[in-house]
Amino acid sequence: MASFMYKYKPLDLATDTIRLVCLLKGSFNDDIRCELWESRLHRDDVPYEALSYTWGGTEKSARIFLCGCIAQVTHNLYTALRYLRLERQDRILWIDAICIDQDNERERGHQVGQMRRIYQNAEKVLIWLGPGTNETDFLMDSISQYFGKNLEGSMQRQVPSSVKDFKSFYEDPGFEEFGSYKKLLAREQRLSSVAGSLFRLEYREIDANMEYHEIGAPLSFLAEKGRHEVVETILARNDANINLGSPLAKAAENGHERVVTLLLARNEADINLDLPLAKAAEMGHDAIVRLLLARNDVDVNLGSPLAFAARNGHERVVRLLLENGADKESRDIRGRTPLSWAAGKGHERAIRLLLENGASKESRDGNGRTPLSWAAGSGREWILRLLLETGADKESRNIMGRTPLSWAAGEGHERAIRLLLENGADKESRDIKGRTSLSWAAGGGHFNVVELLLENGAEKESRDSFGRTPLSWAAGNCCNYTAELLLCRGAAVESRDNDGRTPLSWAETKMAEAKPADWDVSSLRIIKLLHDRGVKSDSKNEENHKAEW
Repeated sequence: MASFMYKYKPLDLATDTIRLVCLLKGSFNDDIRCELWESRLHRDDVPYEALSYTWGGTEKSARIFLCGCIAQVTHNLYTALRYLRLERQDRILWIDAICIDQDNERERGHQVGQMRRIYQNAEKVLIWLGPGTNETDFLMDSISQYFGKNLEGSMQRQVPSSVKDFKSFYEDPGFEEFGSYKKLLAREQRLSSVAGSLFRLEYREIDANMEYHEIGAPLSFLAEKGRHEVVETILARNDANINLGSPLAKAAENGHERVVTLLLARNEADINLDLPLAKAAEMGHDAIVRLLLARNDVDVNLGSPLAFAARNGHERVVRLLLENGADKESRDIRGRTPLSWAAGKGHERAIRLLLENGASKESRDGNGRTPLSWAAGSGREWILRLLLETGADKESRNIMGRTPLSWAAGEGHERAIRLLLENGADKESRDIKGRTSLSWAAGGGHFNVVELLLENGAEKESRDSFGRTPLSWAAGNCCNYTAELLLCRGAAVESRDNDGRTPLSWAETKMAEAKPADWDVSSLRIIKLLHDRGVKSDSKNEENHKAEW
């Protein structure tokens, strides 16, 4: 397991560089997954929230995933991350225990010195005190009410203090889960005399026809949460703006069929506002798609619902849309058709449906790629076979001249390459820069693909428009295993490109551009391999190499 633990790359301590952590979206019980990247304080170009919390115990007993690797954190931080994570969007945070390499004393001192600016630059500072209890909730509500009454110019005077309580009450799934929600509704179904107000006298200040910072438009918020009882009560008043905040689109996207039914019963509901059909199709809510299609004023192609359904493999939705006249050749902003998306994502049933309904297997997107090209580039062997059996062009080229074989080679998909070669794909096809499939595989470090192409007679000395060979690309990209394989197969060690540079020159340049602490073992191995074969360093690179030492 130790080999999979996350290892920090050192920060440039001569600058105001910091790290930010992206807390990836997910449900409450999902594994905590994060990404980490560097930012500069003076640029202030990445909005983030800074977290302040108590570390609790120092034992790092909890596990999260950081950039695909394992990282250990304290139990208190782990709990905070679970509560802070959003279900439908990622969240950018600065958290000292994650964003600072705590084992690097120099970095820790440098980052602590920047904390004031870090908190000043944050969009918001989050203070985590731990999970709430009835007692703490009461205390926080009391504090909120006190400051709302006593602070002049406070936002509490502009926005009703009850909005936050309203938000937490109606978005808490526990009320429905334990039956408390329905009991409260049965007891408190009384409406205030204030026009547009909602359930419960506590919320009499909330106007259904206004938009609030915390919740947006109340009807839209409730539609998104699926609170059909409250939605029905608001609609019964006949004075609510049914389209404010796009409640139909929110309900459709989140799969709340009863809310959608209630809204569609009102003729003034805008069936195309904010693309409810496309959103329901994307999420695979076939019952809601059927409800929306029943309206004769729905635009079946607006927002590319068929492309969304095909991309996510929602076969029943694809069938429904095709039966209702959806354009099988509709294109999204990238120019991709439904078949292109289904092929790239590997959804065989959706592909068969589209082909049976006459979808073009040679459609090209904005970059000139066909469905076969996308299937090859994503390694979808069974989709490749299906498309090839229907006569798809195995030599189709995108605007850069790359064929399906080139894409499969560049991404390292051995089985896809084998299938394309068995079907007669040209192993020496060149893109507009003169690169062959072997060149792409070698430069990508795909050992098995390089071996397969060489076994099938690929030219190991092919040169691109810059005069670079597959070995040159392997050396320049620190791909030591593919470089060694090419050398074992007799690749010319001293081949020179149009600028007179050898594979060794490219490898040494890679080393020269990095600091000694960042030198890659692969680069060192390639340089040694080439030196062992009698290749001498170019004088300029040798001087740079020595200077780094």
